[in-house]
Amino acid sequence: DSDSLMANAQLFKDQKISPFSFYSYLKSLANKHLKDDFAAKYSNLNSFTEYLAKVNSIDSTDLFLEFENLNFEIKEAISKTEEQKILVKALRNINFLEGFFNLKVSNEELDYYLRNKDSHKVAFFEAFLKPVLKKYNISAFIDYNPSLIDPHLTELEEFYKVVKERDLAMVNNSLSEIEKRNSKVSTLIAGGFHTKGITKLLKEKGYSYIVVSPYSKTDMNEENYHFLLSGQRKPITELLNQLDVKEIFNRFMPAAPGLRVPLASNATLIKSWNTKHIAEIANATGISGNLLRLEPIILRAGLALGLMRNAEDWPGLPFSFIKVKVLQGGQRVVFHFQ
Repeated sequence: DSDSLMANAQLFKDQKISPFSFYSYLKSLANKHLKDDFAAKYSNLNSFTEYLAKVNSIDSTDLFLEFENLNFEIKEAISKTEEQKILVKALRNINFLEGFFNLKVSNEELDYYLRNKDSHKVAFFEAFLKPVLKKYNISAFIDYNPSLIDPHLTELEEFYKVVKERDLAMVNNSLSEIEKRNSKVSTLIAGGFHTKGITKLLKEKGYSYIVVSPYSKTDMNEENYHFLLSGQRKPITELLNQLDVKEIFNRFMPAAPGLRVPLASNATLIKSWNTKHIAEIANATGISGNLLRLEPIILRAGLALGLMRNAEDWPGLPFSFIKVKVLQGGQRVVFHFQ
């Protein structure tokens, strides 16, 4: 247990296990080895562990949805007039419509819409805004043309209906494969909208599950997202052309500003090596011809120079070692293959 304690303490220090995991482990270890009642002797630590257990059991998705619902309920409750209450509802519905048309709503938001469909149509906003704008002498142009919104609501409802049907299809197909392969642990990757439907089906069918949700600070590529939803994909060449290679290097290799060291090479020599000599060496040594091509080796040499690192410790190279040297004056690079 002492080795296990040291290992868990280091994992916790390195932030590789959660506080809940570490303190729960610590409590179980104390109950196993200490004669004293842990809860009585270490009441604050015990309370803290229980607190972490409660926090860990909270569904974070539902928590934030409850925050959102509470926000609107409080605004509605403190509204003094019917006019203020309708304004709160109108703002909520406008927020929903923005997400609805951009295909960014959750299952819970969709359920709210389906219970209040009429208040998301143009007529609802027109009936509220026209007298209010006149009452407060507010001049604003608002296009109340129903064709801008109303006909598309049905189309979007159909889209999300199909999405929900996919929940059942994904679960059935996954369970079929799980049973066929007799798998004890499996992974199903799906979009966030499917979480509620898939977990509900898994629970009904008696399967335990863990939901892992990624978090990213970067914005989503809306255009490419819509391409994917419509069954299309941007050409990979177009996506690669959009990459800022310099930014990628600077972000992931901040300690190596000289990483991109330009190397000059003899094209004729490279061609001769690749076309004539690789096959002979490959036959003699059994090494794959791809590993013997000079281009990737030259690239790795450039990285080594940029990082000011000796090339002898490169793993996976088909030679006993390679040294990268700069000749006098620092103008040329020589490879020594041995």
